[in-house]
Amino acid sequence: MGFLDRAIDGSFRDQAQGRVVVLYVNGRSRGYRVVSAAEEAKIRAFIKMFTFAQMSIQLLGLFATFGWVDSLRGEFGRAERWSDLLGPAVTIVIAYSVFAILPLILLWRLYRRSLSSLVALDEEVPVAPSPAARTWRLVATVLGGLMLLLGIVIFLAARHR
Repeated sequence: MGFLDRAIDGSFRDQAQGRVVVLYVNGRSRGYRVVSAAEEAKIRAFIKMFTFAQMSIQLLGLFATFGWVDSLRGEFGRAERWSDLLGPAVTIVIAYSVFAILPLILLWRLYRRSLSSLVALDEEVPVAPSPAARTWRLVATVLGGLMLLLGIVIFLAARHR
């Protein structure tokens, strides 16, 4: 799982206070001092498990959404006007909300509750956001948007066959 290890390596930094793990809590990055190598291994395993669960939910939710919408293809018929696309678009949004977004919200609630058992919350240290993280987040957002747009175009092109 080299991809997960590489993704997790960005969460750990060496600073003046010592080894620090950067976790995302309530929409912002917070740094917590890591006391020992055993504690770092425990945190690393948790973040790896969380990241894998998050990616699995998103991927399976996407497949379930497209499968459900594909099974309803006969009900929507052919789109002759742009307004005919409103039904499938709303169906995709609702299905993705049920199959992916709702489980992700539940996973994030579990993540926030389990943070207190991973790190000492009183060991918080100030960390500056890395410029590389902002750049990667922007690139990932743009690529995700393009992939979504491409998926919709492919879906609509396949429907018109």
